[in-house]
Amino acid sequence: MKITDVETILLRLPQVREIGDGCQTICVIRVSTDEGIVGIGEAHTNPLAARSIIDSPLYSVSAQGLRHVLLGEDPRDINRLWDKMYRASQTYGRRGLLMHALSGIDLALWDILGKSVGLPVHQLLGGARKRAHHAYASDLSQPTLEATIERALAHKANGYRAMKFGWGALGQDRKSDVRVAEQLRSALGPDFDIMIDMGFAVPLDHALYLGRAYAEHDLYFLEEPLSPDDLGGFAKLVAA
Repeated sequence: MKITDVETILLRLPQVREIGDGCQTICVIRVSTDEGIVGIGEAHTNPLAARSIIDSPLYSVSAQGLRHVLLGEDPRDINRLWDKMYRASQTYGRRGLLMHALSGIDLALWDILGKSVGLPVHQLLGGARKRAHHAYASDLSQPTLEATIERALAHKANGYRAMKFGWGALGQDRKSDVRVAEQLRSALGPDFDIMIDMGFAVPLDHALYLGRAYAEHDLYFLEEPLSPDDLGGFAKLVAA
């Protein structure tokens, strides 16, 4: 089996906001083979930038577009192709955008492998740990605390027993952020899981304050309080 094409398909909502309650743009990646099997992946990043990483022609041995690297290869050699793409993009890649694009292709290659042997990918990766998972609603924090609580109660009425709020008005004032958790807990009761996604919004001292305060209201987790590059900050946050 050989790869015959790698296509990028850009999808975009008619109206895109700075902060949305779901994915508003995406780069879908379609990898075709000479045996008619097609794998589908996606790169969750700036879709035009991901397309440039994939569709770019050869510039040098360490600055190749990923499509150029993959044509003619066996898509089932996933680990070898991962390393080949990584090496072929070292001049401009290694982290960040390159990893988003490479990961989207990786998804498509696993899709091809699963289809070629007639198995779902989770079985190729060792099988399922669970047969059922605890689903939760995910929503933006609203402009007012009252509106946030109203939205949470609506999700609870729809049968959810867990909820994640984030972005929106969070990260501006830490005492206000704590009041959100306090009022959500009061409105939703003790048996409802509450999660907060800060969206990289706060400095370390703010995150430490929130972590301690949120623990008092039994929050399930605090997501992305710091920049993903702040490894020292995360080490201090975990140690606290």
